[in-house]
Amino acid sequence: MWESFYFLYKSLLPLESFDFRNSFKEVILNQRKCYVFEPTGYHKGIILVVHGMTVKGIDDKRLWKQCDILRQLKYRVYLPYYQELHQLEIKTQTIKKIIKDSEAIFKENNQKIKIMSISFSGGLSLIASTHKSIKDKIDSLLIIGTYANVKTILKFLFTEERIDLYGYYALLKNFINTLPKFKSKKYSKLFELAAKDNALLTTNLTDAYLNKHPELKKIFQDFVENKEFKLKILNQILQLKQMQELSYSLDVLPRVQHLKARISLIHGKNDNVIPSGESLLIVEECKKYHIPYQICLTSLLDHGNVRFDFEVIKEILVLIKTLHFFFKNS
Repeated sequence: MWESFYFLYKSLLPLESFDFRNSFKEVILNQRKCYVFEPTGYHKGIILVVHGMTVKGIDDKRLWKQCDILRQLKYRVYLPYYQELHQLEIKTQTIKKIIKDSEAIFKENNQKIKIMSISFSGGLSLIASTHKSIKDKIDSLLIIGTYANVKTILKFLFTEERIDLYGYYALLKNFINTLPKFKSKKYSKLFELAAKDNALLTTNLTDAYLNKHPELKKIFQDFVENKEFKLKILNQILQLKQMQELSYSLDVLPRVQHLKARISLIHGKNDNVIPSGESLLIVEECKKYHIPYQICLTSLLDHGNVRFDFEVIKEILVLIKTLHFFFKNS
């Protein structure tokens, strides 16, 4: 249980208190860059960390922080690079890469591995963990703020008012070119830049692009502010054959029954990218198929960012219990 206390305590510390100079080494895993965080002396377990859809990829120091905490807890941590996630691309090939990485890591260490991931990548990691070639090689999963169904996330981001625009822009980057009216790559580029600006807390890239393409300003405004327009676009996307195929490939719920590993789910109560009800749907499937699970819905997180106040103190024990379920040995 002390591991969970330590992990949570260290997670609340500022990034500036971490020194990463000797924390990890760079290796090649399945022809891709991978950082390995090696503990001093022995290691007591293996953790694969699958990074989120982030514009910083695996060079996000917030991610290094979490990996370094796990290293301090005597885990050997693998942090592979997934180009499509770095480029905010929703592709089924990511699942195949997670499977191959899991196989390679298991072979190298000859012991079951744990997988930790967040948001959309968390769902992909869960799907990968049910694949026949690795499902017996996965010990446990820690999935933070993930989704259950692709279509419900689309509906949420297109219709709810108080959303994080990062997730909305990322979805538009992936789907806008599938609509006949928006075939030009300038539309997907616009939303890619808007997502990057949102992540980096600037407007520089978007403003510069709109100044270069002034004909896009009205459309961009409609996508952000026009509810009727957004609903029309949503309905068009939902009718696409590509969307039906993507839902079939990327929906998490149908795969839960094939999970062999136990799963710890953590979700922010006020997550404004993926609502916490998605994790509750996964829990219902776990109950139906007797998959061992723990879940914590907490005010400590929104969508991956820590928010600490006195209200969440009463939630700490549930959070620690959920983390312990991930860390404990089978």
